[in-house]
Amino acid sequence: MSKDNINKEISQSERKKYLRTMMADLGVTSLSDLPSDQARKDLLNATKPNPSVKKRLKEMGYDFSGGKNKRSLGSLNVKIAANSSIDSLIEIRGVVGTAKYRELLRELYPKKWSRDYTFDEYRKNIVQKLDQKVYLNNKIKLDELLKNIYDFFYKSSKEKSSDTIIKEYLIKDNKTISVGHEYPGDTRIIQTKLEALGFLKPGYQAGVFSKETRDAVKSFQRAAGIPITGEVDHRTFIFFEISDIKPGAASASNKAERRDAERTTTKQVAPESQVSTEIPRDLSFIHFRNREGISGANDDVKRFLYILNDVAKKKNKRVTITSLYRSPKNQARVMLNNYNSRARRGGDAGGYVKRLYRKYPPRSVNRIVDIFAERTLTKKQKENLNEKQKRDLKIKQASRVISQSWPKVGHLGGESVDIVPHNTQIKEILEETQNFAEVNILDESNHFHITVKSLKPGGWSKSFKA
Repeated sequence: MSKDNINKEISQSERKKYLRTMMADLGVTSLSDLPSDQARKDLLNATKPNPSVKKRLKEMGYDFSGGKNKRSLGSLNVKIAANSSIDSLIEIRGVVGTAKYRELLRELYPKKWSRDYTFDEYRKNIVQKLDQKVYLNNKIKLDELLKNIYDFFYKSSKEKSSDTIIKEYLIKDNKTISVGHEYPGDTRIIQTKLEALGFLKPGYQAGVFSKETRDAVKSFQRAAGIPITGEVDHRTFIFFEISDIKPGAASASNKAERRDAERTTTKQVAPESQVSTEIPRDLSFIHFRNREGISGANDDVKRFLYILNDVAKKKNKRVTITSLYRSPKNQARVMLNNYNSRARRGGDAGGYVKRLYRKYPPRSVNRIVDIFAERTLTKKQKENLNEKQKRDLKIKQASRVISQSWPKVGHLGGESVDIVPHNTQIKEILEETQNFAEVNILDESNHFHITVKSLKPGGWSKSFKA
């Protein structure tokens, strides 16, 4: 070894030296040889000393992370805080050989670790790539080593969590998080949300779903107007994200009752110029093609959209909303388009509109059909107005009828949603949302018309033809 290399070796920190040794034992020459970020992170963490060793080194004058040590630790018996998975990997390499070990790295250190990944599945994926004679001759030892690695990953997976991981966990098989939940990472996130909303006081045992946490969940559910179970289901977790409810606030159901009462006592509609088209950032699997975005939609529909987004994300299929809330003017515009479309095809346009809107007051629908058929225009208006002026007048007159006589339900009440594309995949997504909400699905010829009745799970009607 040259003098320069000797000086370089001496100047290296003890941690770097130990890292190089461990990499050599693992059969890799660079961290990039390892198959995942997690594998690299674990190896680096394995070279960190535990607190007692670090304290002793400092007392002896050693800098474990710097390059200022004047002599090597040499044969000094220093216990490095390496996890057992690293030791097991080194032993596996000794049993199967370096070449085969390199082939197995991706299976030994999978990039993603599913919570449903069992030890039998983990072992099977590795054993099927081994020479069976080698495996059978060392079966007991190899199974024990693989179990050590699996247990390390399983334990790590309990600590790691995120909003996305929790929602995927809850939406699968309608699971819940409650007292005794085995994933501390999930519980910590829930506790943080409850504390931020004011339902959980500081001093709780982080990561443990205790009676205190359960009572906080109950208090939140009571304030939100959703079933009080003390368990966090998908709907409760969604409410954590979109709610600004504080302790002692009126429940969502009471707010809904007041809102409905207000709608029945007033017929005024906010000017369209005041409508906000802002769309929440996390509705990433929903494309809004309607004029108003989510403005005008009632609270249950807005929350339902988060449920819809999560189910669509799980299926990796985007959905498009073509209509949500409609002002009377936009409702009149849609009806006129329906009328003209059927008239151009030579059909009974008036009869078609009456059938399409048969749930609304018949007299008002008949009046609107008369407006579209120009039976309400004077002779002078028919002669002097051009087609655009006639269209604008029809929409204005029809919107006045709608404002005065139609109940604020469906699109007018912001409780209905039109969704495309019209295919089997979207239909399956919509039917799965019925596990989390009371939803009516109307299967129309070119889209699905959704009416959200409540956020109580159990569906309503699956789907039926218009």
